[in-house]
Amino acid sequence: MPKCFMTEMEIRLEEAFILDRGEAYRALKELRGRLKALERLIAELGEVEKVELPDKRTGRTFTRIDSRMVCVSVAQALSTIWSEKKLFIRWSEWKAQRNETIQNLKDPPEGKRNRRETTGGEGKNVANV
Repeated sequence: MPKCFMTEMEIRLEEAFILDRGEAYRALKELRGRLKALERLIAELGEVEKVELPDKRTGRTFTRIDSRMVCVSVAQALSTIWSEKKLFIRWSEWKAQRNETIQNLKDPPEGKRNRRETTGGEGKNVANV
């Protein structure tokens, strides 16, 4: 009676499985292609640049360094590279997440600590160097 390669338990042939190497190699090739496409996407849109934004109070535009932005149709088209993950979010969602992250770094929620170690009883964060 054959044994399972991983567990060494005896198994019946009717219950045995083998790796379909052809299908596995095709999946690997597809995954490599998706990886390259995702790397190109990060290289293209993961950079920051000068962005013109409207001032909420005055309505005038101002320039600041920010993430590169794309329109909804481009975001939808490029999202097909990796449909299992939400690669694009609205700018307003990103800004809210960013503000929350900054606030949590300044004042972590109860029971959570920053990734930096604290020294002394004062709770001041000091980075390990």
